[in-house]
Amino acid sequence: MTSHRITLILAGVLIGAGVGLASHASAGTDDPKPGAGTSQHEKGMKQQERTQQQKDPPQQEARGDAEAPAVLLGVVVAVPLPIADVALPRGADYDAEIDEADALRSTLAAATEAVLSKGDHDDLVGMLVDRDRNRLTDFDDRALTTLEGRIDQINEAWREKYGQEFDIAENAVYRPLAYAEGEITDAQAFIKGWPVKAAASGSASKSRGKTVTDRARTQGNIENGREFAVARFPAEFGLPAVNVSFIDEAFGWKIDLPNEIGGEQLRSNLLTQLTAFGERSSQWPAGVLDAQRMASHYVAMALYGVDARQKISAR
Repeated sequence: MTSHRITLILAGVLIGAGVGLASHASAGTDDPKPGAGTSQHEKGMKQQERTQQQKDPPQQEARGDAEAPAVLLGVVVAVPLPIADVALPRGADYDAEIDEADALRSTLAAATEAVLSKGDHDDLVGMLVDRDRNRLTDFDDRALTTLEGRIDQINEAWREKYGQEFDIAENAVYRPLAYAEGEITDAQAFIKGWPVKAAASGSASKSRGKTVTDRARTQGNIENGREFAVARFPAEFGLPAVNVSFIDEAFGWKIDLPNEIGGEQLRSNLLTQLTAFGERSSQWPAGVLDAQRMASHYVAMALYGVDARQKISAR
């Protein structure tokens, strides 16, 4: 075999090998299998993307996860209610899931901030149901010098301890609360247990002989089809559990007080509870969110005339 012929044979072999490699590369490009034809660099980049996605989940999912504990609390409390000393009224359909927790927390925050702000007492009355607002028109007619002096002391101690103004971060602050909500189906039966008893020990709304009068319909909004809710502060900080009753009005969720609480009693209740809260500033929780909930707990006790006979404990 001549050298020229050997050269031609070798050239043919090399050409064939090149065609085979090109075909293999082309097949790799069209291969539907995941990762086929992917370089090591590309694999590394995809792995980094997956890792980043695990660290930073989508915003919508993050918001859903943040709300999960509140929803769980609502479901447990609403159906069935496991708290023996909370007698929810009859004549209502109770929701299996709590949809209004954000709105209820917002009302609680607004009421608490109004109590702890000088000159904002009208804002507190504005957080109450129509019938309570009409009954408490004289709340601001009397000098509130002593009460506002307590508010000054609390805010000064608050700034000194936490280095900030009192401003509730409502969703985080109220997360331990439990909720129930529903719709009135039999107003005559419902009103006999409404508002719910505020605490296991303490004042409660007088239910004997209660009937749905024209005033209750127009100002108390106790009527079939009306939505209502209850928020429960747990027993903590040495304070008893407190239940807050809400009615959904045209301009949002409002707190419903027992009809026997008038302006003078509310002023006295607030002075008593704010004095107790302020005098124990050295025992306020280290965390500002816990301290805000503690302040709101005292406000709820004042609204319903609940007396704390237990010694407060630091958390």
